[in-house]
Amino acid sequence: MKLNQLLADLTGSTDESGEWLYFIAIFGNPSDGQPWGWELDGHHLNLHCVIVGDQLVMTPTFVGSEPPVTLDGPCAGTRVFESEEGTRLALVRALDAA
Repeated sequence: MKLNQLLADLTGSTDESGEWLYFIAIFGNPSDGQPWGWELDGHHLNLHCVIVGDQLVMTPTFVGSEPPVTLDGPCAGTRVFESEEGTRLALVRALDAA
């Protein structure tokens, strides 16, 4: 979240980015008998969930960061998603041309 504020500071785009620029929405009326859902949404975060009876279903989730690493400023030394970055790189390197 702090890196999202850094992005807002760098770009001047405070309508799209910021440390606390996240939204919660509820769809339907939370109940045991009727389907309903919620979402948590921000510039680099999207979580969506539907509840039907006693079942909870989540859609694919996006979590990201821009920048993922900071070298100076108030967040100097912060690095996020390092292990995920390594996993993605290994996956891409394992693919062949076909």
